[in-house]
Amino acid sequence: MKRVRWWVLLILAALVMHCAGGAVKKEEETAKAESFDAQKYLTADAVGPTEGEAKRSALAALAAVFNARVRAETQSTATSYVDGQAGEQFEKQVAQMVRVETDVQLQGAQIGWVHPEEGGGYRALAVLNRDQAAGRWRNELARLQAELDAGQTGLATLKGRLPRLAALNRLAATMAAMAVTETRLSVLGRPAMPVDSDYTAMLAERSQLVNGACFFIEMEGESAAHFAHSLEALITAQGYRLCNSAEQAAGLIRGEVWIQPLALDHRNARFVRALADVTLIDQDSGDRMAAFSENVRKGHMDENEALRQAIDALAQTTAARIQAALGSIGAAPAAETDGR
Repeated sequence: MKRVRWWVLLILAALVMHCAGGAVKKEEETAKAESFDAQKYLTADAVGPTEGEAKRSALAALAAVFNARVRAETQSTATSYVDGQAGEQFEKQVAQMVRVETDVQLQGAQIGWVHPEEGGGYRALAVLNRDQAAGRWRNELARLQAELDAGQTGLATLKGRLPRLAALNRLAATMAAMAVTETRLSVLGRPAMPVDSDYTAMLAERSQLVNGACFFIEMEGESAAHFAHSLEALITAQGYRLCNSAEQAAGLIRGEVWIQPLALDHRNARFVRALADVTLIDQDSGDRMAAFSENVRKGHMDENEALRQAIDALAQTTAARIQAALGSIGAAPAAETDGR
């Protein structure tokens, strides 16, 4: 009988210790959660089969929640810069920049804690200190504002339509970045001071130049017609118009295209390299806005198909270079070049 009582006492002691341990664990978790107060931190938790996976999932969850709110609210910030038709293209540019800039890891995010789950795996909490993140983005906003002010001052010295269009495109890109940064501060609960400048006139001129300035493509050499046709489609997709003659154009895209068959040792494919020398000229002044050379290598079982792919890829890289020269964001993706 004494032995039975002894075992009963041991079991009861074990149960008490287990309950106490569970209570301690819950108290520790509560203390951890309370140490990341919602007024000071943004938080998100996630589970994973390993500690590392749980941490990565938590950081991704925090970035996803934060960036989703930024994407949802940025357009309203953009409309505060300008209203009416002058801001329509700017708002599209802001939307494009939001998609690009919010698909990145959230800078400053850290792991607050990670612990094993009772059923297996791990749970991690990702945290972002609101004040620290706001400090970084306030500094970025000040830098962008200084860049915008300097760009506006320099704009007064530009005369040709193409140089002014490129400068205005860059200024609009800076303004778009400012709108994204202001929204980030707002989502953090640390809003910046409202914009007190009116950019309507600047964006109205940009809209007029985009709609009124047209381009003429003048290419020579082998496969020049195919290259020009592909380039025309890409230029118009960027929002610009094409002219019927160089005399009407604000910008002249001039160059030469040629093809190099490649004798590579491959049983199932034929390789060609497409090359182009291209110059973008401001027709108002006759000055070169940009000059560059591009080349792309492609292979295919059919040599004609390899040639088609090479020319189309060459047009894509050329369009991206032209778009960059015009100060636009979101250039077409570069095609594979020689050596890949």
